[in-house]
Amino acid sequence: MRDKVVEEIKTGDDLKIDLEANTLTNKTQNKTYDLKSLGEVIDIIEAGNIFEYARKTGMIPSS
Repeated sequence: MRDKVVEEIKTGDDLKIDLEANTLTNKTQNKTYDLKSLGEVIDIIEAGNIFEYARKTGMIPSS
């Protein structure tokens, strides 16, 4: 059985998330984990938050 990533990461570990490759790299432990794709959620993350995404896509007016 595979260990859960959250059980392997320790406070202070240096982590890098690659959204294009869908990977999480723990630089401290030199381990890389495959992540599930974030799908359309990535657009919200790149916009900064849900409200900025809504403004960017015209769902709510810009202030």
